[in-house]
Amino acid sequence: MYSTALLIEQLSLCEVPPSDLIVSLLQDDQYASHPVVIDLVVHRAWIIEALAGHDPTNQPLRWSQKMVQNACQSELQTLSTKENQWHFNASNASAEQIEQFCLKDMALQFQSSAPLLWDLLESLLSANSCPTDPDLENPATEDANVVALNKLEEEY
Repeated sequence: MYSTALLIEQLSLCEVPPSDLIVSLLQDDQYASHPVVIDLVVHRAWIIEALAGHDPTNQPLRWSQKMVQNACQSELQTLSTKENQWHFNASNASAEQIEQFCLKDMALQFQSSAPLLWDLLESLLSANSCPTDPDLENPATEDANVVALNKLEEEY
């Protein structure tokens, strides 16, 4: 077992702030597979929760909201590129284009191209107050998504 006091003392003797050590380890490619870096990455949620517990201003929450917002905006921009063929002008659509439209295909492309945005939308539409953790895939939820998509496709 380690002594927290001894580790802090050693960092102080080396004049290395803990934040510098952590950031250096995470940013230097030569340590990417080092056990210390792997441990930091594996336990990131626990570390973030501990950091958030030390900030009464909710700065970590605002920071994480901004990170999610930026990621969703990026995914939405990716979805809306012409390459993804999400540009559709209903007033100029032909009967053939409307017949070929498949909501299920669109949803599957959405889910694979923008997984964070898809999870957010799913959470909002289901009014789920406790969204699932993307690291803990739930096959029942995936099955429910497929059933919901099939039902929507039948209606249209």
